[in-house]
Amino acid sequence: MRIFTCKSCSRIHLEMENLLLHFQTMEELKEFRNYLDIVDVEHYSIQNRSKGFAKDVYLAIGKMPFNIALTKEEFSSLKQIIDHYLIQNTINQNLFLVFSELHLPLSPN
Repeated sequence: MRIFTCKSCSRIHLEMENLLLHFQTMEELKEFRNYLDIVDVEHYSIQNRSKGFAKDVYLAIGKMPFNIALTKEEFSSLKQIIDHYLIQNTINQNLFLVFSELHLPLSPN
């Protein structure tokens, strides 16, 4: 599983096994991450296992008849990798702001 910003299209790509999710903006990724926070993993794990499903959590993706199937561990990893990406992005933005506000001389005297 990995997440990265594409250098050619500037979209955020999240690769999970054989799935690839695209996010146009950081806000879309944050909305997806907020969605993950409201998922009651324990509830759905019990419910889905009792129905005979192999995975614990099935995440609906948009309005498509499509779900991402995850174990508890995969769900936790998904949240962690997005959190790490968001934190790293925030750090990079803050560094850019700090450096862009510096007034350095063009040549040393």
